[in-house]
Amino acid sequence: ARQLVELLAPSVAFRESNVETNRKVWDLYAKDWRPDCEWVRKMADNLGEEWNDADLEFIGDEWSDRYSLQQVLDEFILPYCLQGCKAMEIGCGGGRVAVK
Repeated sequence: ARQLVELLAPSVAFRESNVETNRKVWDLYAKDWRPDCEWVRKMADNLGEEWNDADLEFIGDEWSDRYSLQQVLDEFILPYCLQGCKAMEIGCGGGRVAVK
């Protein structure tokens, strides 16, 4: 068992700092993300709603259902977006919120 742990240890994301862990996981996730990937489609299946390939346009579309994303936009973002204002999304992402 110890040999197995030592063999797998370099692949475990949490060995680095939280920043390094997130960087490593995000880079792998973003690099491998495609709407037709089995793991992306499997995550989308967990949304509890009907979806199709067109719903998986941006990285992260599989993280929440349309209603929940719209609720976040309506409650936390759009009330602060006044007509004529300019905004910038800061953070790494796939554009699913910024496109709205």
